[in-house]
Amino acid sequence: MHPLGRAPVVECGKEIIAETGAIIEYLIRERGDGRFLPKPGSRAYNNYIHFLHYGEGSAMLPLLLSMYTSYLGEAAAPLAPIISREMKTHFDYIEYHLTGNTYFAGEDMSGADFQMIFPLEAAKSHGRLLGYTACIDFVEKMQARPAYLRALEQGGHYDYGPKV
Repeated sequence: MHPLGRAPVVECGKEIIAETGAIIEYLIRERGDGRFLPKPGSRAYNNYIHFLHYGEGSAMLPLLLSMYTSYLGEAAAPLAPIISREMKTHFDYIEYHLTGNTYFAGEDMSGADFQMIFPLEAAKSHGRLLGYTACIDFVEKMQARPAYLRALEQGGHYDYGPKV
């Protein structure tokens, strides 16, 4: 569907929207009915924008490096401590933020939470969230949502989510 052959994509009429952040913004704007978007100019909005981009722009990189280098066996040994340190830095940051907030933008769920759930689910499923209580609580809270469970039922098997 997309010229780069990438996923995820959403087809909306003749429009093809690619990139997770762009899809989230599009769906909130076109179908959100005012939900999931904090008031522009507010602290919550600034957190929303930050975490909407941070999820894929920063948080995913060390997870992906860990996954890719796992295929290299001993050849990855020199990179392992650097990747682990980088993951710890990110998870410490996320944990600290979630300890003081119900959701990533503040007290109300936003598109930032939809973006941030994936890196945290992936990390949890690979045992990377041990000791990160707020991160684990966030994943469990999001995965227990009826809308999340309905999406899993409609979307099929998902390695990082609960079995439905």
